[in-house]
Amino acid sequence: MSNPKKVKAISDLFAAIAKLGLNFAENQIEKKIENDLAQRGALLFLQPTRDIVVALNDQDPENAAQVKAIILEWVNESLSAYLEELANAGIAKVKGETGKALLYFASNVVIDVLMLVSDDEKDNDEQIERYFESLLTSPELRALILGTLLPALLEKAKAGEALAELILKAAEIALDTIAKKD
Repeated sequence: MSNPKKVKAISDLFAAIAKLGLNFAENQIEKKIENDLAQRGALLFLQPTRDIVVALNDQDPENAAQVKAIILEWVNESLSAYLEELANAGIAKVKGETGKALLYFASNVVIDVLMLVSDDEKDNDEQIERYFESLLTSPELRALILGTLLPALLEKAKAGEALAELILKAAEIALDTIAKKD
């Protein structure tokens, strides 16, 4: 008589101990971390860990695929949402509008790329390349360059009004040319 294929990567005992440890950790985090954003960040990592313990202890033999799906879903949904909230909290502390605009744009790019590499599509290189190609002609980048960055740089350089207008017009033409090539 042949032995059935072992599908549980971890034993019931180990799963129970892991779950108790995770419950203890959750309780300690809630008690000892007073900052709400930091507490949620610490707790954020417990859910996929719980899900992985369950996956490794179930009857499904596809443990690697289950773990990969858990991690990718967690990154795409929970982690990216938390990072966006964390970035926004940091951006809110920045006093200057130029810095805020630049950080907001950069954080959105980082989160967008994080979501691209953790979605269901396999060809991440192609996705990211398309994303950055579209970013070059996006209204958001255009507004950042023409409405925020260039004016701030020109002011910092103490460019005269005529020179500032010329540079802004040249940048506008360059952006229009890039957009038309698409």
